[in-house]
Amino acid sequence: MRDEFEKSNSAKTKNPHPNPGSSLSSESLTRAADRLQDCLDALPKVLLQVTLRHTAEFLASEPPNNLSQRHRVFIAGLAELLCHQLNLPTPAWTEKAEYFLSAEWDVRATSAHTEESDLAPPEFRRRKIRF
Repeated sequence: MRDEFEKSNSAKTKNPHPNPGSSLSSESLTRAADRLQDCLDALPKVLLQVTLRHTAEFLASEPPNNLSQRHRVFIAGLAELLCHQLNLPTPAWTEKAEYFLSAEWDVRATSAHTEESDLAPPEFRRRKIRF
């Protein structure tokens, strides 16, 4: 009975490699390395697509109402800028009147600020935000 058990057990646990003592061929290693390189080459594109999808989902939401109007307008400008830089559609909420200031806001709040020294991108300047 013990012999039958050992025979059935050894049949179940056979080494899946036909030549357990031999190493993989260089051709097999080369193919595996090529496949791995293909995966590594594709990884940045996959990560970029995931990041863009999550960024677009994040930017689709308006800023919370508990922020000041200035901060909400700043977030709208930032959302628009990011969308332009990432070639994403700009969320419609960024065009609502509440996301534009009626008076200029110099984020730096310095008296030495001039039009020439304004570093704000157009997405902020059109909302009357200067920095």
